[in-house]
This record gives sequence, structure tokens and C-alpha cells, in this order.
Amino acid sequence: MKEGKHGGGGTGGCYFGEDGGNAYMYGGTKGTSYSGGTGSGGLNSNSSGTVYNIAGSINGGIGGIGKAYRDSARWVDRNSGGGTGNPGGNGASHETGKTLNEGNSVELKGNDGTGGLLVIYCNTFNNRGLCCANGVDSSSKKTTVTEPSGGASGGGSINIFYQTVTNYGKLEANGGKSVNYGGAGGNGSITIGSIETGTFVTKKVSFISEISKQTTNGIQEINVYNEDYSIDMIIHTGDMVLDGTTQIEGATLTDKVYEFGNKETDVATETEDAKNTVVLKVEGNLTINEGVTVTACKSENGYGGPKGLFIYCTGTLTNNGTISMTARGAKAEGQNVYLWQNENGSYEYVPAERSKWR
Repeated sequence: MKEGKHGGGGTGGCYFGEDGGNAYMYGGTKGTSYSGGTGSGGLNSNSSGTVYNIAGSINGGIGGIGKAYRDSARWVDRNSGGGTGNPGGNGASHETGKTLNEGNSVELKGNDGTGGLLVIYCNTFNNRGLCCANGVDSSSKKTTVTEPSGGASGGGSINIFYQTVTNYGKLEANGGKSVNYGGAGGNGSITIGSIETGTFVTKKVSFISEISKQTTNGIQEINVYNEDYSIDMIIHTGDMVLDGTTQIEGATLTDKVYEFGNKETDVATETEDAKNTVVLKVEGNLTINEGVTVTACKSENGYGGPKGLFIYCTGTLTNNGTISMTARGAKAEGQNVYLWQNENGSYEYVPAERSKWR
């Protein structure tokens, strides 16, 4: 079995005053199969003692909250930003008469979003545009060099399987960028495999082979290598052209952006994890026009996207626009996603737990 490197979250920024002291900084969290890691919160202190920042949540959850500390309530105010996550963590801003504040500032909240999971299977891959699953930058909301932001989120995972290829185009799974000393997120992974060369076989049981058998729209359950997966199937018979104006069943269209899936059933809430992988199965050719973006649905309240977007195309996939799982990572426990089985019995898969960043 092969495991790719995936992006963990970034460490929150740290600023100390002139009074000495020690800071211990928790790094960003590990990513999962469905999400890049979340960023930890920023730390701003003039304490002469030892202080700690606050880590983000595991499993693509909320970013770490900011922390601000001063030895005396009479001293200068100190502020810090929250880490990037699903959603971003609140920042910290001093209130009158207090020495310690944690996560009390929505104004200094970290950005929402982590890199998500993107899987593409097609007969011919012709990418003239961009396929991406990037993490999200640290927030710059009213933070400065002396008022550090939280950490950025990690990049996601792109996995492409084809029989022939015309153009690879541009592929990105970058970690979010650093702002005001908030650490950058770790880069995700990009895996490309040719079926024609015999690297992969169709006779074995895998996520891709199970998708090929699906004939019904809606929520379906599949099992691969003792792992259960819940998928939200969207099946289109015949060629599909996404032109930015034509409405497509199973997607919401806004400003030339097609969001596939159902945000009421597929994504996380404050109390529940994301439930389903969104699968777009096109029995024919799929063409994405220039200026058009294809992505998955997401929570309106910042709790991320579904457990990945899977595009299965029996013909030629021509992308002249953007296929994106940037800021669509899922708030959900990871699991091994067994995409394809090789001749020797090993699997190409996305591991349940991915690398930690810094």
C-alpha cells in the first residue's frame, strides 16, 4: 500500500514583550483523508512566566483560538488571531481589568476552510485549466507583527486516474500561506496514475470499481476492504457541458460556480461530522468551459465541505476552467480511502491520518 504526504496545519504566530518568559507553541493538527490540518491559535504575551498557545481541533475541526496574556491588567493591550479551520477559531482581545483572554474576539477570528479531497477517474484526461485542493491562509484581520495571527490550514489531496492523457494542466494542493507570523499550512499531495499501462486493474474491488456499478441517484452505501463509505450519487447520462449558465441537476449554480452535492445532508454542522462523499458520474464526455468552476457544496456556517468530491467520467474530461476542493475540507474523522487496487494486491489509497506540519 502507498501513502502520500498530506498537509498538516500551521502553528499560530507568537509575540513576546520585553519581560522575558517562555512560550510553548502547539503546532497545527494533522490532516485526515478528507481534510488538511487546522491551524493553532496565535499567542501574544508580556508575561515573565511560561505560557502556551491553543491547538486547533483534530479531524478538520475548528481552528485554535487566540490567546493574549499580560502580567498586569494595567499594561498595554495585547491581541492575537485565531487559527484557520472548519470554522476558524476566535481570536483574543484584552478586556478592561483582565490579564488573560482566550477566544473572546470574533473580530480576530481565523479564516474558514481546509484543503479537501478531490478524485478524478476518466477515460481521457485533458486539463487545460486548474485542478486544486489548496489550504486557506492565516487571517490578517487587524493583526500586525506585534499582534500575531493564527496558523494557516493544510492542503488537501488530488488523485487522478486515466487511460490516456492529453494535458496535465495545472495541479495544486498547497498549504495556506503565512500572515503576520502565523505558520503556513503543509502542502498536500497529488497522485496521478495511468490505467492503460497496467499499473491499475479493474477486476479488483476498490472505491472506483464500486462507483462504476452505481445506477441510482442519492445516498448509497459501499464497502471496500472492510471500510464503509456513504456516497451521494449524481448520475448524468450523455455528454455534460458546464458552461456557467445552464442549470444542472444535483448542483447549485452561482456566478459560474457549480457546487455539487447537498449542503443539508452531505456536510458537517456544529454538532455532527460530514456524512457523505459527493460523486458526479458522467456517462459520456464532461466539458468545463473557461471561467467556470466546479466544486462541492459547503456549510454556510463554516463547518467545511463533504468527504471529498469524486468525478467519474466514462469519456473525455476536458477542463478549461477550474475543478476545486480548495477550502472544502471536511470536518470528519478520517478513514483509509481505497481508491484502486494494483495487480500485486496493494492499494492506492488516501490514508486516514495525514502528516502533521509545524
